[in-house]
Amino acid sequence: MTPSTRIAKPLPEGCPTRISFKALTVAQRLAPLILFVFAGPGNAGTDLPDVTIASSSTSFEAGSPLVLTLTYDYKQAITQGPSEETRTTILHSAYLTIEYEDTNPPGTKLRIFPLDLRLVSGTASRYSGTFIFLYHHEERRPLFGEPGVYTVKAHGHTRTSNALTVVVRPPSSLQERALALLSSEPSAFYFLEQGEFDDSGRRKDVLSALAKVTQECRGTLLASWAAARLGLQEAKEFWDTHPNPKSAAIQALRSEQQEPLASEAYSHLSEGLKLPPEFPLREKVLYESSKMAFAHGDFEAASSLLDKLGDDYPDGIYGGKAKQAKTELEQLAQSLQGIEARSSSRLTVGIVVAACVLLVSLLALLYFRRRIFSHE
Repeated sequence: MTPSTRIAKPLPEGCPTRISFKALTVAQRLAPLILFVFAGPGNAGTDLPDVTIASSSTSFEAGSPLVLTLTYDYKQAITQGPSEETRTTILHSAYLTIEYEDTNPPGTKLRIFPLDLRLVSGTASRYSGTFIFLYHHEERRPLFGEPGVYTVKAHGHTRTSNALTVVVRPPSSLQERALALLSSEPSAFYFLEQGEFDDSGRRKDVLSALAKVTQECRGTLLASWAAARLGLQEAKEFWDTHPNPKSAAIQALRSEQQEPLASEAYSHLSEGLKLPPEFPLREKVLYESSKMAFAHGDFEAASSLLDKLGDDYPDGIYGGKAKQAKTELEQLAQSLQGIEARSSSRLTVGIVVAACVLLVSLLALLYFRRRIFSHE
């Protein structure tokens, strides 16, 4: 099953988490840079899990995010209720330490929203979740902003995970440009991570910064991420005004021009699909891309995208429902074929009429020219 996903978002000192756990009392200056992922412990009794972390990319440019998967392996299934059904999710209580090379620079402990781990498909006692570390919001800097070697470990339930070595390379010129554009509007990092605006008054500036990243820094992961966020935001705004997908498709079939917002969303989502498969947001981008393709009247593309969604994320939140969505799409597309045929028929008739009018005009012109010449 695709792991659950949260962005590693730090909270200001003294700010409680979104659930009713007491805020941690922390010291602000520590030797290594420590990031907490805190939640209530799972109902695991005395069964202490083995903790492991992994990342498909442990070498990247400075300023890039670390996509990390945390896994808890229990010795036996965790059950709940009288029927003792296996729990599909648990809340973990692990924290992550990140140490930069061999030095001990002063660091800040960050608190992060609770993260639930989902049962891995085909197992009875393995739970996993994927989360992203990108930006230190209090100090306004990327977490992996300096080239060098980082050592990452997770600690939970008295167990310590394997050590993960992360090698951060110097940034390319495009990467530096992307970071500069995002840093010019710090709220852009928040929106990039969360898909929400921490300051509604900065909305226009945030979207402008992300648009510049997609235009000027194409080929970087940050540009693909920015395009994905823009596309999802534009798709949301489109569906807010077009709540019925069938009506949107009918309008697209009957119109010679696509609605600008729909075209922008489709274009940005297509760029967002360049995110690597392990990137958490990509599953939702695939799903929204299929919806926008349908809204464009491109049923073949919508069907293909749903196939890819199901293949890439068979147990995901969206991927697990891809087959059902495709069945519904095919039924809608079939009901719209008559409209498409009538639209094509009207277009054909229009072309024939225009050709006839043009032919009559040419014949009339030739007739009058011949009369003029005959008088001369």
